Amino acid sequence: MSFDPNQNMPPMGHVPPKKSGALKWILGGLGCFGLLAVLCFGGVAFMGYQGVQMVSANPAYLEGRSALETSEALEEVLGSPITVSEPTNIQTNPGENRIGMTYEVTISGPKGSGTAEIEVDGQPFTDDWNLESLKAEVDGQEIEIEGGGLDIKIEGEDMGKVSVEGFNISFDTDDGVKVDGKATN
Repeated sequence: MSFDPNQNMPPMGHVPPKKSGALKWILGGLGCFGLLAVLCFGGVAFMGYQGVQMVSANPAYLEGRSALETSEALEEVLGSPITVSEPTNIQTNPGENRIGMTYEVTISGPKGSGTAEIEVDGQPFTDDWNLESLKAEVDGQEIEIEGGGLDIKIEGEDMGKVSVEGFNISFDTDDGVKVDGKATN
């Protein structure tokens, strides 16, 4: 048995192989890819959340839902209480600065069910929305719903010339005088 004091040492002149950094690059690349995926998913989720908020928390849409739930005309046909479903379909009509949206919902009561459309118009991501119209249909019969329309606020003494064409107009003055009219060409 011989004793060699350098038994674990490589022979003289032998250069040890360099350790490969491939594992570090692979793990670093996977880490960066994972972080990028999380950031992208977070961005998509945030945009989705904002879209849902714009749709479901729209003040004009909520006003329309409330008008449907408290409509006397619908109570006569459907009974009370009236429930309004979440939108089954939402159509959008984008304009330059504003967007029009039509929400289709199911309405139901103890006596039956039907469908309704809530039409709103406004500026996205703001509270500047108007309820344009409410339409309901039960058993093929259209039911006129109170609510929606155009709110006009005129302040000051000189109102100038106001021109309105193509629809009915009704308002109350500060003196309690009711003004009704039909605007035509």
